Amino acid sequence: MSNKAQSELTAQHNLAAAREFVTRKQPDSAREILIAIPEDSVYYAEAQEGLHDIRSEDALSDTIAEAREAYRNGQIEDALSLINKGLEESPVNSRLLALKEHIADVSPLLESIRASRALLDSEDVDAIKAGLQACRDLLKAEPDAENKLRAEADESSMNLQLRLGEVERDAMVRARALLARDKAREAYKYYLVVLKAN
Repeated sequence: MSNKAQSELTAQHNLAAAREFVTRKQPDSAREILIAIPEDSVYYAEAQEGLHDIRSEDALSDTIAEAREAYRNGQIEDALSLINKGLEESPVNSRLLALKEHIADVSPLLESIRASRALLDSEDVDAIKAGLQACRDLLKAEPDAENKLRAEADESSMNLQLRLGEVERDAMVRARALLARDKAREAYKYYLVVLKAN
């Protein structure tokens, strides 16, 4: 067998091995093999195409990692921008689509939580409880303990719980004061607030 024939046989074998490494998610090993295929080989064009695919996958993996990090830091707009950039290159990428769907699920909860900050001076028990529920829902939906959105939900939940306790205590004080003045009807309204808050 001639040297050229042996070289082509080796290149063919290396190309098959590189494909196997790619399917096993070992792009670095595939890259090493593909780079070694000589320019004068009939398999060189396929090797270059494989290298291009690996570079594209690397770039996509970087985009996914950046999007996840932006989301983890509470930068939803940045995360969505990176996801959309990645989806332009790979419209059916399951990791990008899953992250985008997760953000779509969490975003309305986050908006409710952020809106509930205005309730820290409110006496609207129903609105405070709705804010608390949004916090609980976000904490359930976001498993990453290091996620800033989860930390925001934790803090809001604690503050809303404190506010609910204040509203309950204040209503109880008012109800007792009204009862002491024989104003049972007015006191009843405050006892209802206590019950609702409890």
